[in-house]
Amino acid sequence: MNVPTDLNLTQSRRGFIKAAGAVLLAGAGTAMLGGCSPKGAPANANDTAESVADIQWDEETDILIVGGGLAGQAAAAVVALEGNGAKALLLEKGSMILGDGDSPFSAGRVLWTDDAHAEGFRQYLYELRGDMDNTPDAVLDAYAAGVLENRSWLESLPDYNPDYVDFSEHFEVGSGETCYPEYAELPHSYNLGVLYFKDETYDHVIKFVNHAFADSENITHKLNAPLVALVQDPESKAILGGVYTFEGETIYVKANKGVIMCCGGFENNAQMRADYLSGTTARCIAGRMNTGDGHYICARVGADMWHMNSCAGFWTSVSPIEGEDVTMRTPKQFGITVATNGRRFFMDWDSDHEHDWNVIDQNPLNINVGSRHGHMQFGGE
Repeated sequence: MNVPTDLNLTQSRRGFIKAAGAVLLAGAGTAMLGGCSPKGAPANANDTAESVADIQWDEETDILIVGGGLAGQAAAAVVALEGNGAKALLLEKGSMILGDGDSPFSAGRVLWTDDAHAEGFRQYLYELRGDMDNTPDAVLDAYAAGVLENRSWLESLPDYNPDYVDFSEHFEVGSGETCYPEYAELPHSYNLGVLYFKDETYDHVIKFVNHAFADSENITHKLNAPLVALVQDPESKAILGGVYTFEGETIYVKANKGVIMCCGGFENNAQMRADYLSGTTARCIAGRMNTGDGHYICARVGADMWHMNSCAGFWTSVSPIEGEDVTMRTPKQFGITVATNGRRFFMDWDSDHEHDWNVIDQNPLNINVGSRHGHMQFGGE
């Protein structure tokens, strides 16, 4: 990961505190350089610590989970239900109980497959990769194995009711209403299914997962509590805990069994968008808190960065000339897509990723630009 030197990624005194960069934290409303105190707050006793042994831990937990979106909440649910009494602290940087990343803005659907179609789904992943060699088989195999567990895991959560869920089974073509797979032209695409929650209370998967641990005495869920550093043993390289700010205080928490980083992407960090996605002027409609601070913190503990130039997509949208409002996926009978120079940006007359390729000619004016996850038109390419 190539990070500008002005982000102060080296600690002059306490190399065991692995903080994010100065510029990034300033953007997130937190300042942390030599010490770990938020801007304007009194100094923390640990500011004078010269080694890991000198740290005075303010809190202690078994598992520290960073990021309160679906990934973090699923981790919290696992600890609550399968942790044999283990305790977890779930930190969310924003103020929303369902997280301030992308999760609550998503469709709330869940990918799944069953035993009969698991091998076909694995082949579908290979077909999606195509001729590219940037994702090893082992990674795709692990992903396929995880998707195979999705449905049974959800069904194991408390108060699960099959009436809450609709299954759009791609592999039951011809048996009723079908949600077409995104890459329907690939031979094994119909081995993937999608389920979504339709209950009045649980109309999004994250609401159901949150319900699974919300009342657990073993899970502490804090909002407005951004992680600002990890604490790493300089000898063993083990992660001992983290540092976060909460209600104006800096808190050192020891994590006896580990830290799970679920802290989102970097789409609201203009510098990282420019460096990795060439999307300097892109404007985000979700993930307001996804500013890449987790990436910087992980880089400091020696984590490798991988696929940093990949994203779900620059979906087309309509924005006013002045202002920040955006409207998602405008039907093309209302106009064409132009760049900031006023020139047409790409061919708008194409297939929408939600439609079967066999029917794309029936009503082309109502079809969105042909961008699909992992396959985006950008300036005609």
